[in-house]
Amino acid sequence: MSFKSKALTTTEVSQAVKEWAPGLKDFALTEFNQQNFFKSAILAITESDQLMECMATAPGRESLYNAMKRAFSTGLSLNPQEGKACIIAYKGKASYQIMKEGAIDIVLDSGDVKTLMVEIVYENDAFGIEKSNAGDVYHFSPARRDRGNVDGYFCCITDMKGISHVKYLTEQECFEIRDNHSTSFKFSKETSPWTKSEKGMCKKTVIKTGIRDLYLSPSAKSRFAAEDFNTEDNKPPMKDITPIAGSSASDVAAKLKKEDPKPPAEEKKTDEPSTNETSENKGQF
Repeated sequence: MSFKSKALTTTEVSQAVKEWAPGLKDFALTEFNQQNFFKSAILAITESDQLMECMATAPGRESLYNAMKRAFSTGLSLNPQEGKACIIAYKGKASYQIMKEGAIDIVLDSGDVKTLMVEIVYENDAFGIEKSNAGDVYHFSPARRDRGNVDGYFCCITDMKGISHVKYLTEQECFEIRDNHSTSFKFSKETSPWTKSEKGMCKKTVIKTGIRDLYLSPSAKSRFAAEDFNTEDNKPPMKDITPIAGSSASDVAAKLKKEDPKPPAEEKKTDEPSTNETSENKGQF
């Protein structure tokens, strides 16, 4: 399929994603409904003017394919309404980002955690944590009326032994982590999930901070690491990045280095509109 710098149709996007499907299958780190994943990808692309612009150029399309590889490794839906993961664009390049609901799914799907809850603490709420070797205990009583401004965020994770682990971050600590680690916010605030869903991203941040001292399966850690390959220090985001050798996310790195990062060769577009929604990849969409 050949794309030029012009408006694309949903059919053209669907056909392009279908052509990418065989090359993406080797990157899956967990079992998930691949048909639903591809449907969510098509929806996410066609509902975003910025991603449609990426589809219209060769460099943009290549970066979108790279972002799709990272997305496929996590298996999280890209449906904007679900809030699990997203692909965002900056200056014609695409990048992958895990969202709060996706972080919760990864932790619970690991099989290493019984329960997870995450909440916002406002300045007029009553909140405290008691730490001990036997586990953490928290006390949380939301104010009945005026809760005031946001004070911070906490998550409580219960492991398979029944031990609770509570992590609290002030709002300012969340913002400091954002400023130090989120290149999407640093270079593209208007499209960053931090701008569109600040509280949700703060909740995701406290979850990721809370699991650092817990055991999670290598697969779960690699799913989280998929978004880490989007960034390089002191460089704008949304670049096509080769995974760094020796990364702790070895599973993802090995898979991402396994194949040529470029999308499959394009076919020349005919004058007739594409109406064939079934091909050798039948069942994927």
